Amino acid sequence: MMEKTMTKTSVIIPYFQKKAGTLLNALNSISNQTALKRIQEVIIVDDGSPIPAESELQGISSTLVDKIKVFRVPNGGVSKARNYALDRVSEESEYVSFLDSDDVWLKNHIFHSLQALDSGSDFHFCNFTQLNQDVGAFERAGRVDPNEHKAIENTESLLYQGNMLSQIALANIIGTSTVSFRFKKFSQLRFDETYSYAGEDYHMWLSLCCDASNISFTAFITCTYGAGVNIFSGAEWGTKHLGMRLLDEVKYREQILEQYSLDLADQNTLCQQISNKKKDFQKNMWSMLKHLQIIDVLTLLKSKRASSL
Repeated sequence: MMEKTMTKTSVIIPYFQKKAGTLLNALNSISNQTALKRIQEVIIVDDGSPIPAESELQGISSTLVDKIKVFRVPNGGVSKARNYALDRVSEESEYVSFLDSDDVWLKNHIFHSLQALDSGSDFHFCNFTQLNQDVGAFERAGRVDPNEHKAIENTESLLYQGNMLSQIALANIIGTSTVSFRFKKFSQLRFDETYSYAGEDYHMWLSLCCDASNISFTAFITCTYGAGVNIFSGAEWGTKHLGMRLLDEVKYREQILEQYSLDLADQNTLCQQISNKKKDFQKNMWSMLKHLQIIDVLTLLKSKRASSL
């Protein structure tokens, strides 16, 4: 079916890195895709990166260089960068696939993802390894049992059969660098730019999944996460960065409670998560005060999201 349809995907890479070679690794993993011809373009949005994206293109194979489009914009965060790229997707692309600049795809990632979309799925994601892990994220989370889902005929992927709303709201297992979706069907959807540190992907996936006819996934690992600049995992205890992330984590969970219908058990779990994040925020503030980070503490207290804590 893949050979007959030859529908194409646009790959979107938001880019902000401080170490040379990070983006190059990601691009090389695209070059090595067995289904490279299914990729219409690679849209890189240089989000004011200290290491310019153009400097990472030396040595890229000619078959990929011709597909690359680089846009440099003032630093505005990952959501804004992804949205900038979504606004510029080629008319030739039926699908969109995401890859963060510090992650790499295994060689069959695009093959399996687009094969599932070709078979009728609207939204597809894959198993992956997180930083410094050998075990897949699905196995570590323990929330997805492949035996409970339906095989897609003539593919190695599965149709998701569970409650995806609950899955995302309580313990999201969807890695952004593993996602491909039917862009032309959902061309108006965008990431929420009010979230800078956490939650923007949760709401994007919720919006997609609530309207998707079919959701699918690949149970085996097709992507590995690397060590680059990471707004979420890079937040250290006793810092303004962690404080801002915790504020976003509280807000996106409160927004989920307001916008989506969860059963009582899920509501209670989400409320407990919110309570825990608020306590973590307060502990982080005390840690900052102990280290006399007065200006950063005042900045956090002035945040609109802090007013609700």
